Amino acid sequence: MTRTLPILALLGLSVALFSGCPTTTKDSGPEGDTDTDTDSDSDTDADADADADADADADTDTGPTCADIQQGVYSEDDVVTLSGVIATSQVANNGMGFFVQDAGGGEYSGMFVYLGSVEVDVAVGDELTVTGAYTEYYDLSELSVGGASDVEITGSGSVAATTLQAAPGDWEPYESVLVTLQDVNITSDANEYGEFSTDWDVALDDMFYTYEGSSGDSLGSVTGPLNYSYEEYKLEPRSADDVQ
Repeated sequence: MTRTLPILALLGLSVALFSGCPTTTKDSGPEGDTDTDTDSDSDTDADADADADADADADTDTGPTCADIQQGVYSEDDVVTLSGVIATSQVANNGMGFFVQDAGGGEYSGMFVYLGSVEVDVAVGDELTVTGAYTEYYDLSELSVGGASDVEITGSGSVAATTLQAAPGDWEPYESVLVTLQDVNITSDANEYGEFSTDWDVALDDMFYTYEGSSGDSLGSVTGPLNYSYEEYKLEPRSADDVQ
């Protein structure tokens, strides 16, 4: 009995010591905290990645462009809204429409806006939001508006004309694009429609401005949107400043 009591006391002391050891709190101790922190960090990272992806998508989603329409993204009769396009002409003399272009310019970036009987006041350099139905009128791509409210002036801007030194093999990429043709020779007098033939295989037309010249004239440059009508490409200078 005198030896048994110390042993039991020691065992009791050991149990008491182990009962206070940090390892007995494993479920809520350091390992549990580590697991919780890791999950929280993973969730935070996932949320941040998702937010960043959403922001990136929003930043790159610029909406429809003239180039989208010209390159077949939309089908005929689709209603399209072009935002931030720049007017590259005033309204035509006959009131039927005007040209716009994506701010960045370049191939396929132009579009003719068909007004019909709709009356709007548009000047070169107006930044616009235009809503209309995409149509192909005898192979000229048009955005046909339904009312004056479909053409909203939102600011001002400019588009640099694409300068061509020689006639391209295919004019299609430049349809409705603002171009400058260098060294143009007039090869005929004006016909009954006010059109002059040139050595560029495009006509010089009077949609906005009437050129007062004749066959044999040599011009340093001519600038204007490139129209397509009656199976022929026609350059449409907007004022005397476009004919040098």
